[in-house]
Amino acid sequence: MNQKKKGAVAVTLLSALLFCLLPVLVSLSPLAETGPNANRFNSAGMWAAVGEILVIYAVPLIMYILGIRVMKIIMAVFCGIGLIICAAVLLVTLLTAISLGQELSLYYGLFVWSGAAFIVNVVWYIAAFRSSPKHQQAM
Repeated sequence: MNQKKKGAVAVTLLSALLFCLLPVLVSLSPLAETGPNANRFNSAGMWAAVGEILVIYAVPLIMYILGIRVMKIIMAVFCGIGLIICAAVLLVTLLTAISLGQELSLYYGLFVWSGAAFIVNVVWYIAAFRSSPKHQQAM
């Protein structure tokens, strides 16, 4: 496995970790009390969400590691969806806190975690699609 591929795999694993823990953090935040369908901490729904996220990350990543080139494009689409989800979590969390008149400090962990996941997903694009040093010197 070359360095570029190793970098993309490492950032993908970090993104998977951040994204898998997002439902856990949401279940620990006041958002868990917003409705009957919200995940509670350590509930079957929370673990199902974590498991689904792991599968969605693992299948394309394994295929990418095995050398199926098109998986990088599919992973890029999933990464874009992840960016939208992280931005939506930030926006929904902010709007919920404001509309319920709650202190924003109750949501700091969720803000930081979603922001970090957003940044890691942006870094994934850089790691996966940067050109090699030889190619950069030719330009």
